[in-house]
Amino acid sequence: MYINKVQIRNFRSIKSMDLNFHEGKNVIVGKNNSGKSNIIKAIDLVIGEKYPTYLTFQKDDFHAEKDDTGNIQYADSFTVVVELKHGEVRASAFNEGELLKYTRNIVFYTFVDVPIINDSGDIDERYLYYDGREYPGISVNWKKADLISPLLYSADSISIFLHVQHNEDEFLNNYGIVIKKDNSYDFIYGVNKYLRDALITSVIIPAVRSPYSNLKINNYSWYSKMLKERWYSSDDTLRHELEELNHSVREKANEIFSPCINGITSQVCNTINATSVNFQLMTKHTNEMYRTASIYVDDCGFETTLDHKGTGTQSTVIISLFAHYCKMIHKSGSLLAIEEPECYLHPHARRSLSSSLDDFIHGDDRGKPDNQIILTTHSTEFLKNTPVENIQVVRKDPKTGESIIVGVPNEGDYKQYNQKLEKIINSKSSELFFADAVILVEGGEEYLLPLIADLEKESGYPENPLDKYNISVINVGGKSNFSVYIWLLTQLGIRYYVIADFDYLHGGKELLSLKSDDATLYLPSTESKVYDRSDLLNALSSKISTISSKLPQNCGSLKRSVSNSQSLDAKAFCDAIETACLTGEVGDDLKNIWEYLKQKHLKQKMSLSLLRSLGEDKFSDSLEDILDALFQQEHIYILRKGELEDYYTPAGLAILTGKGKEIKAIGIADAVYDNLFEEGNTIADYLDVTEYALVIKQTIDDCKNPT
Repeated sequence: MYINKVQIRNFRSIKSMDLNFHEGKNVIVGKNNSGKSNIIKAIDLVIGEKYPTYLTFQKDDFHAEKDDTGNIQYADSFTVVVELKHGEVRASAFNEGELLKYTRNIVFYTFVDVPIINDSGDIDERYLYYDGREYPGISVNWKKADLISPLLYSADSISIFLHVQHNEDEFLNNYGIVIKKDNSYDFIYGVNKYLRDALITSVIIPAVRSPYSNLKINNYSWYSKMLKERWYSSDDTLRHELEELNHSVREKANEIFSPCINGITSQVCNTINATSVNFQLMTKHTNEMYRTASIYVDDCGFETTLDHKGTGTQSTVIISLFAHYCKMIHKSGSLLAIEEPECYLHPHARRSLSSSLDDFIHGDDRGKPDNQIILTTHSTEFLKNTPVENIQVVRKDPKTGESIIVGVPNEGDYKQYNQKLEKIINSKSSELFFADAVILVEGGEEYLLPLIADLEKESGYPENPLDKYNISVINVGGKSNFSVYIWLLTQLGIRYYVIADFDYLHGGKELLSLKSDDATLYLPSTESKVYDRSDLLNALSSKISTISSKLPQNCGSLKRSVSNSQSLDAKAFCDAIETACLTGEVGDDLKNIWEYLKQKHLKQKMSLSLLRSLGEDKFSDSLEDILDALFQQEHIYILRKGELEDYYTPAGLAILTGKGKEIKAIGIADAVYDNLFEEGNTIADYLDVTEYALVIKQTIDDCKNPT
């Protein structure tokens, strides 16, 4: 089985949170102190190694809020519900060995149409108070232990919940299992350890690693079970040989320590009525010898215990041991929850550990997930190979301090964008999941905007303001990709701004394809003020296309693009292709290519200044109003001059002659970082930064004053 959903109410920083999980790898990202650890801890309380009966709580485990007078009020209870579902292979859903240990009959309280969490978002009190009697809608049934297995296999879902109430320093725990089938909820009050272990086993690795905590040898830990199973499944002859060796070791130890023994025996025996004292290097009981096992790791010839190795080594060993346990012993639902696996690891080790986690998920078959992972991370490395719907972002409400969760639903436009979303996850663009705000650009601006932002220190901003306010600049790789990024950021609740070339308006398809919360644009300088967004942008695109079609052709760019020593004259080539397209002598594919080349190479680049030079002042004024509205209302800024290349100053062009678009941007950035500019010069001497600075300032102000 795997965790399908976790519902948390009033636990630490979490007032109310529902998390959806999937088979395989699930990733939770968020800034420090956002509440990620509280999510992992909540899961640990319910299905962790430590049985809830032995858990201790304190006041700070309950969600706190300030009342109207400013006093802190703690919730009087918290609830965690972990819902389990069958994976693809239902036949291997449970550990039958653990189920066989469950021998006592079970009393069920059967509810009809009574989910654990009710419509108001709280636990239904009928799951907390019971007296064994039947009430309307509630029946009491006894089932024999051998009927448990078929009941579990046929269930739609199985939920384990923990509800803790407190009154002053007293805490009352309620712990149970609810087996759902259709509209029937079979409630078992109290969860037998064997039953819980049959459903799912887990290991929780916190951010602060400790082999002692994760590899405890006791009666209930997975590690102890693994050692015990290996010990008793080994050959009897081997254990007998060890018993003889152990006896010899004890005798030799007594010889070595005999001076100490002789020196203290009489005093100790007279004082506490003991009969003898001796030193033992190993346990006397052969059947318990596995409990003394210690893990040693040889690191470049230095063999020491695991707790003396680095955190990265410890994590790798623990994960490998748990994977072995799941494969060879448990063989059913297994969860590995790990906080910040990147801690103390260099980049190559991070990638190696990420690959190990993927191996744990799939076992021997890469086609289907055998196990489940829930991890929290600050590293983009651990987002790779993760379906975007398996990634959730946790953040704190700046006003209340409450942790909230957002994710991407596997519905609507998700399927349309699926392949592009995979590319985002596996590229450096995945940084956006960790951002408070994102500026989307088409190309080389990604290298220049951080430098332009540093110029804003005169406006009272700190050094490196984009990093200070958690703002990412993401290169989307062309205007046709803006829509998928905007959709993703909208789903995640991350504010964004777009900086697009002027040709984003030309044709208008990309701009019109963007989903907007408002179907209108508000233009305060016009008489009507409110316009239908689609109609307005269609009219705008049509007008620009009409003006563009009347511009004279300029073959210079195309000539450089297609000519070589054997080519025809560029003008004749253009005329011949144009005639062939008009007369239908070529197919649609070639016509489409030709139209693309004409737009890219033959027409003068459209810009606001070009429109004014053509006498289109009235249209230009209206266009500027529309562009301002797009920026203020939809956070889309259209570059007035055209594209990035049109913003280089003569000094900038002088040092970048002959280079490609993106290489020019990198060249300017490198020159700034390497202090290659003339003394006293900044990036503003080589690039007109005015419009870019406007977008940066607006983004920073939004982050400083979130709504």
